[in-house]
Amino acid sequence: MIPYQEMPAESKVWVYQSTRQMTTGEYQEIKVKAHLFMEGWTAHDEKLNSCFELRHDRFLIFMVDEKQAKASGCSIDKLVHFIKKIEEEHSISLMDKMNFAYKQGDV
Repeated sequence: MIPYQEMPAESKVWVYQSTRQMTTGEYQEIKVKAHLFMEGWTAHDEKLNSCFELRHDRFLIFMVDEKQAKASGCSIDKLVHFIKKIEEEHSISLMDKMNFAYKQGDV
């Protein structure tokens, strides 16, 4: 897994927004699961150079540096399946496209 700061600007990015703030315990558990998922995340049997970040206790961000291997339809399906599993295990919604958030001040 590549550190977030080292990902190229042209990386492919997926952002999943939770409908509620995640607890510290949920974040830690999701972080472990995301790292395990990403260690085995492949496209046509080629490992994807990727990273994961959680921002503002609400946004799951996945990035892929496609210089080595491009994220294919099957690899994207694997990510969606992983997200759906996280939704079920933590009773959160991450794929609600009608959900929006904004930041006000330093909060």
